[in-house]
Amino acid sequence: MDRARALKYFQSANQARFERLRQLAPSSQQPFYALLAFLFHANHKLLPGYVSDEAPVGIMDYRPDSLALNAAISLHKTFNYKHKTLRRYALRGIYLLNPQGNFSYPSPCRLSLWLVHTGRMSTEQLELLQRKTEAILAWAAQLGIVIDYRLFAEAELQSTAGPTGLELDAFYSSGMVLAGSVPLWWLTSSEEDRLHDQHSRELINQRVFTEFSFLDFSLPAAITAMEYFSEAEQALLAVMQQGLTKLPELLFQVQQLQRFPEVELLSSRSKNLIDPAADPLLIDPLMLKYQSLIDAETEHREILQSAIHQRAREALSKTVQKPAHPWRRLFVQKLCESWQWSDRRIETEDLRMQGHYRQRQSDWQQCQNFLTSALSSCQQFALKHDLAVSEQLQTLSRHLNLWTAQVVAGRLPVLPPLQQPVQAEEQLQLSRASAADSHWQLFAVNDHEPLFSSEHLLEVLAFAVVNKILDRSSLIRINDAQQRTSSDLIRALSQRLIRSALAEGSQWCSMENLIKTSGFNQLMIFANIGQAAHDALSEQGLKVSSRQDDPLSYSSNQISLISRLEMMIRAADGQWHYQLFDGPNAISEMLAAILRWSPTDFFAASLSTDCMTELYGNQIAERLQQLTRHCLEHYQRFPQAGRYLLPLRDRLVQLDWQPGNIDSQLLPASMTVTQWLAQPRDEFHGHAVDVRLDPQGLYRLLANAQSTAQISCFLRLETEKLVTYIVDEHGCTLTHEYQNMNESAVLHQLQLMLTRIKETNSLQRLRFYRLRYREQWQIEVLTPPASSRDYLPVQVELSNHLPNAEIRLYFGDTTFSGSVDDSGLYQQIRQWLSSRNTRLPLQITRISFSDNQYYAGSHYLLQKFQIERRLNQSFTH
Repeated sequence: MDRARALKYFQSANQARFERLRQLAPSSQQPFYALLAFLFHANHKLLPGYVSDEAPVGIMDYRPDSLALNAAISLHKTFNYKHKTLRRYALRGIYLLNPQGNFSYPSPCRLSLWLVHTGRMSTEQLELLQRKTEAILAWAAQLGIVIDYRLFAEAELQSTAGPTGLELDAFYSSGMVLAGSVPLWWLTSSEEDRLHDQHSRELINQRVFTEFSFLDFSLPAAITAMEYFSEAEQALLAVMQQGLTKLPELLFQVQQLQRFPEVELLSSRSKNLIDPAADPLLIDPLMLKYQSLIDAETEHREILQSAIHQRAREALSKTVQKPAHPWRRLFVQKLCESWQWSDRRIETEDLRMQGHYRQRQSDWQQCQNFLTSALSSCQQFALKHDLAVSEQLQTLSRHLNLWTAQVVAGRLPVLPPLQQPVQAEEQLQLSRASAADSHWQLFAVNDHEPLFSSEHLLEVLAFAVVNKILDRSSLIRINDAQQRTSSDLIRALSQRLIRSALAEGSQWCSMENLIKTSGFNQLMIFANIGQAAHDALSEQGLKVSSRQDDPLSYSSNQISLISRLEMMIRAADGQWHYQLFDGPNAISEMLAAILRWSPTDFFAASLSTDCMTELYGNQIAERLQQLTRHCLEHYQRFPQAGRYLLPLRDRLVQLDWQPGNIDSQLLPASMTVTQWLAQPRDEFHGHAVDVRLDPQGLYRLLANAQSTAQISCFLRLETEKLVTYIVDEHGCTLTHEYQNMNESAVLHQLQLMLTRIKETNSLQRLRFYRLRYREQWQIEVLTPPASSRDYLPVQVELSNHLPNAEIRLYFGDTTFSGSVDDSGLYQQIRQWLSSRNTRLPLQITRISFSDNQYYAGSHYLLQKFQIERRLNQSFTH
């Protein structure tokens, strides 16, 4: 073929390729394609991409067509264009690359844009061109089109700064010239390409074309092993995301790995197929890859043909009077004829496109085999060529395992996002076949094998919703041989799930979340499904006071209205998990299970609770919401080590977590909240108390003062007594009462004692506050007095913290010593005090331990309060 005919062929194919891309695009995106070249030809303030009148623009021999001008007017009705001849044309050409081709519109739409400029620009002009380009592409992104771009100076095209070999191969096989110079490659034959430099010089010297009519991008340079590995990696991910339709690309890239370095370039194959009478789709990248694979082997012919048919989405078994894209439908018809597909085969493949779950599951199972084999090929290729790609291989393996590994107990089997059914089933049957069989089974119409089965109704319905088998339009026929669960409840539960996050289906996992081994982004809790909340008091017609209305510890009998909890969790990797908690400790077991997920970045808005029983359903759901949210908030504040206290029936339950361990424990019946808070700890544990145990919010206020670097002391004046709350550096909170002592004396002696602890334990801060309660807590910062004569100071030395430790007490110059538990010691002190005729209370202002062990502030304070109690009892008697 002579050069003029070759040029005409490529120009015609180029025009068809771009026009078809525009037609395939959603109507909202079509103006972008119509305007793209024009936006680089003029600076117009009304159009996207305007940054300055000085931005370099202009393409030789370009004039906007009616599509471009109409698109501009559709954006701004006042737009008006007058053609002007520019003194300088900044751009040699604008080129768009769409490696996916024209069988379908890219989803998501990712393209590449190349701009070739003359190179005669200042730094400021080049910066303006970059800003203009980025502004245009920002507009494209708003429309849903993601485009990466490259700026090339004309002189860079044949240098290392120009396109890589892989990029040039993609450009020649799938690129489109939007405006400006055409590639010189269009004018040379395959034979001439072997001596490209020689023939390109001859063409230039012959002056067959003007110097601005073409650009020499050169031939693709040698493509490295790393580049081919990256292509295979992207093809693997594409099949994981989009399934069967992306299989030709994957198999082609595997073939390239196997042939390397003797690979076949798609651009060479496309040039060899030049035929002015043929449809441009014949040299579409998808068809080029298919033909390359078929030329090499025929083992996968059938599935490759199915993939192409699926990509085109032309239902040939149906009569269509006005097809959306007649050029594509006609080509696919001819393609199926050349494959010798029967009418029955066409009908089967068309049904496949409807995408019911069974078919999608079958297609995905086929893809899994190819993915496993392709990953193995990538691993072998990387090993053979010594590529540093262990991280990429690990990521691929994790993605593959995520969607193909055997489903573990509790994890719902879910298809990848773009593999899920296009439409839900019109009819489903849900049944428990016999009184002896507790399993629920879900069937599609005319199916003999269940889609899914489980003992748990919620798990079955969740499976149907998350896999888009069940939606609002689906009709469920219910057959429960056990007759224990009402049809109304099942249908109501189905609708709740359809309106929930489950209906979003599966989600593709980001790299950040893929490497996470914990965390979740959605939590759904259901109480008492198929069970009734029991309340003996209501049955007797009795009313319960507001203080006894906690569903966890209800009525004067203190029973729990929650006997069964079920939980749906969407993990950070996008997978859904089901868990059941049954029995008297369901609440605490559920909370512990939630914390084992390490939900450090969970948002409360992603928590939902539900109870579908008529009796107390709303109260139970609200209580679960309140409890779970508060517990999660506390965990997020102290994820390393913490404790949480909640009521359950007539007892208190403690949740305790530290690295590698999360426990729930039923506390003794005699344990009070104050006692629990005062328990000494060897390490810091942030504590929190359930809101129902803290009606005034006092414990929450004290918990806010927890810090490993601080001791906080709160004073509260009550009738005839002063109450102090001291929070030490391990989160322990001690409550102590003072009677017959004024605030100044209490503050002074505590300031001396706590300052000593602060210095001994190398803490940063010591804080004092006054508390008052007037509908809400008011806090006032206190400054301890410099002195006080309203108590008798005592200093203490202890050998250790044990009950029988040796003790030495200093009353100024007078010293007493003995054992802490020796009553005779305190009798001596009583006699000595009587002889001095003093009535001041004794207060310990300093304690030291001679065993050189570290003791938290609470240990010092417990010793102080206990010894003070014995001293003052001895004194008063």
